Amino acid sequence: FGRISAIAIDTGKLVWSQPLGDASAAGPFGLASRLPIRMGMPNFGGSLATAGGVTFIGAAQDRKLRAFDTGNGKELWSWHLPAIAAATPMTFRSKSGRQYVVIAAGGHPALPGPSDSGLYAFALPR
Repeated sequence: FGRISAIAIDTGKLVWSQPLGDASAAGPFGLASRLPIRMGMPNFGGSLATAGGVTFIGAAQDRKLRAFDTGNGKELWSWHLPAIAAATPMTFRSKSGRQYVVIAAGGHPALPGPSDSGLYAFALPR
């Protein structure tokens, strides 16, 4: 099952690694277990690392967009999406200088779950 890992680009050594996703959206007969057991889930999608040291990813079957501290792998924030975000997040700055992270969530035919669709934007703290 899925993991998120950080590798030091100058040495090629693994800095940290942990399971990506929990069992809350998976269970027998297609029913959600609602158990937040961190075990890693099937993943489709990439990650985004910002210059500020935060990595965003929403690829897991549990339908969460997560933010990790790029240096140590600590989960800083998560948001439950209505469908799997089998997409890579993107970031932009508005004219006012505020930074946003945006992700598309629409499900994936290879993973069970809702096939809702939407584009979600989150403002980063100033």
